[in-house]
Amino acid sequence: MVVTKQFIITQRKFERRIKSEIQHKLRVVMNCYTVSDFHLNEDNTFTFKKNYRIHGLRLEGKNTLTGSYLAEAIPEEEQYKIIITVNT
Repeated sequence: MVVTKQFIITQRKFERRIKSEIQHKLRVVMNCYTVSDFHLNEDNTFTFKKNYRIHGLRLEGKNTLTGSYLAEAIPEEEQYKIIITVNT
């Protein structure tokens, strides 16, 4: 199963903190508490594990998930359209 999400961020955020932005958006897409063991590769792919919090207990995911992102520049607005694809 493939999950896809797209969002728009400013050019400044993209250039300074793309790794943090992707981690934050993954939490929303995957409906999880945190994203751990996140590794961003130079070819715009990433791997991570998702963690849940149930009744105050933090449960760590055992599966390593993979995904990729695509950045499309919107020069007239100084923004980027980011498309995240996660293989579950």
